[in-house]
Amino acid sequence: MEGKVQQAVRLEKESQGLVQEQQLQFPILEPDELQDLTKIQSGGFGDIYRGWSPRLGKDVAVKIIRGAGEFSKQLMREARMMQRAQHPYILQLLGLYKKVEGEYKQFGLIVEYMAIGSLYSLFQKVTPKSLPWPLRFQILNQVAIGMRYLHHELQPPLLHLDLKPKNVLLNESLNIQLTDFGLSKIRDASSSSGTFTGGTLAYMPPEALKDIHNKPQEPFDVYSYGILIWSVLAAQEPYTGACAERIKILIPKGQRPDENVLDGLGDIKMLPEARSLMVACWSEVPSARPSFQVCVWKTREIFSVYKSDIDDAVRTVRDRLKNSSAEESKIKASFTTVQDEIEVSLPDSGSCKPKSEHMAPKDLKEGSTFLLKHRMAIVQRLMTIESILECLLQEGIINNGDHQFIISDANCAEKIRRTLDMILRKGKKSSTRLYQLLAEKEPLLVQSLQSQTD
Repeated sequence: MEGKVQQAVRLEKESQGLVQEQQLQFPILEPDELQDLTKIQSGGFGDIYRGWSPRLGKDVAVKIIRGAGEFSKQLMREARMMQRAQHPYILQLLGLYKKVEGEYKQFGLIVEYMAIGSLYSLFQKVTPKSLPWPLRFQILNQVAIGMRYLHHELQPPLLHLDLKPKNVLLNESLNIQLTDFGLSKIRDASSSSGTFTGGTLAYMPPEALKDIHNKPQEPFDVYSYGILIWSVLAAQEPYTGACAERIKILIPKGQRPDENVLDGLGDIKMLPEARSLMVACWSEVPSARPSFQVCVWKTREIFSVYKSDIDDAVRTVRDRLKNSSAEESKIKASFTTVQDEIEVSLPDSGSCKPKSEHMAPKDLKEGSTFLLKHRMAIVQRLMTIESILECLLQEGIINNGDHQFIISDANCAEKIRRTLDMILRKGKKSSTRLYQLLAEKEPLLVQSLQSQTD
């Protein structure tokens, strides 16, 4: 009879790409079987598209890997991991995508399209105060249940190794779906061979940063869950504005996300219990971290206090998301209906005057649509908006009332979102001026976003 370690090593080898497509019991779809494919996200690994599959009868997301060879092996490995994990809170693999043109091959994973997006994107779409506590605690409970399945119910156990808000998707009912198993490892196999590389720095435990030969075990994911608890309670990402090198140095020295942010949340029922679990999960000592079985016991108890309010909470958030989407559509309409040439008056003097000369008319037209096209990316990647706000105020593009609204009771991401939305509503002239200020003060960010468009 096959031993646990041998079984795990065999499964790990299969998952590393030493498995034929036919062994994966899913349909293989070619380009002509997917309609209206539209790119919705790009990354170093490849691109994600949204489309309609008549064969599957639903909207799907297609994760297409750039290149072939080792890249396609990595994709098959992820498919194998997803095939093993069958659970209501794990994103299900629906099929494989394959495109062949001569010697060129392109592969992809096909999953159900999640219209709400990720937990990370939810933080950008709603203000922290407007994210109801029943929903926050339900999300934490569901993530713990999904991770308990991977660690304690699936055999052999599966380590996720990249648990973070971006990898927690939300369906139409705002129930979670864990995704992105590209770094996952089967536990016994990973402990017997190989060294882990990868993960997301802010969510990696100190032992992984202290020792490059560290072989992750269950406490790795539990630590990540502790950081994710902070993110859900604070409705934002940890270590905003900190450079990667400082994070890498300070986490092993005991640095954790700022608990002062949570101190300002007020008297929230079960918040002390959630914070206690959070601190236990991000303990410096791996063996002191609770298992996900314990996490489920704790989060279930916390969520039980809010369970009767969850339907109202879900309705509230869905309504806010609809309103936000409608507002974005109005903004987009105001840009697409006006195509006339724009004249922008730059300030004659002062600290806000750009170092460069007036932009060419072509650049002005591009600038007028830049904010709308890259709105979400700017909110996510811009570190501060303060100096730009000062210029907008000084030039009269916003008034004192506008400025007070933008900065009132808002974190950095929310200030940026409010600024973008307000300037977009003011029209193309104001929008182009904001684009100029971004290009002057954050040239690397603007160049990066422009290169994606190109």
